[in-house]
Amino acid sequence: MAGTILVLENDRDTNTALCEMLQRYDYRTRSAYTGEEAIQMLKQVPYDVILYEPIIAKNGEDRIFHKIRSFCQIPVFMIFTRDSLHMPLHELRFGADEFAARPLDGRCFDEQKILRLLNDMSRRRSLCYQRPRQILSFSDITMDVLARRVLVNGYEISLTDTELRLLHTFLSCPQKLFTADNLSESVWNGERKKNNYSVTVPVRHLRNKLKQANPEKTYILTLAGKGYRMEV
Repeated sequence: MAGTILVLENDRDTNTALCEMLQRYDYRTRSAYTGEEAIQMLKQVPYDVILYEPIIAKNGEDRIFHKIRSFCQIPVFMIFTRDSLHMPLHELRFGADEFAARPLDGRCFDEQKILRLLNDMSRRRSLCYQRPRQILSFSDITMDVLARRVLVNGYEISLTDTELRLLHTFLSCPQKLFTADNLSESVWNGERKKNNYSVTVPVRHLRNKLKQANPEKTYILTLAGKGYRMEV
């Protein structure tokens, strides 16, 4: 079996279509139709990925990620309709690790792209757990790579998978200047070079989370037209 995926989608026909698609590729699936239902399921059974189509965000369910991230760092894969041009930024804002578009005809999905991204997410998580214990530190930041724990100024902070990969890249070469392309290659294997927001938005979120633990420091400095660098 390829893994277990929690499909969070309030439209039952779409939820069923997503589950059937995943099952064809040997994924186990469970369905949730509301955010609160998903939270209860996540607290009871471990899942490998949440697959989520943000139709229910119109009803305020976008806040579900604040609740999920408070106790769980499970990777989140989002699907949005192609006419929602703002969706990638909106979903990155709420903690998506990967996202893919689908056409407006409702039941059509780019199965191969979704499968490839899901496999990539699983591979990254697997590599993390196969590595020997590694501690990275810079300034007052300490990262336990294997345990996926980050301490800042003595406080543990909660990061998404994308934010953890970004921080790992920065801590691996502290004070190095990283261009957007450098980060794209390191964190997303270069797949998002054409969308600068896919780099700037997660970097901003990571910087804000670090500063919440220690408001006296900037941690990640943005150099206009050049890139990003960690600051002491």
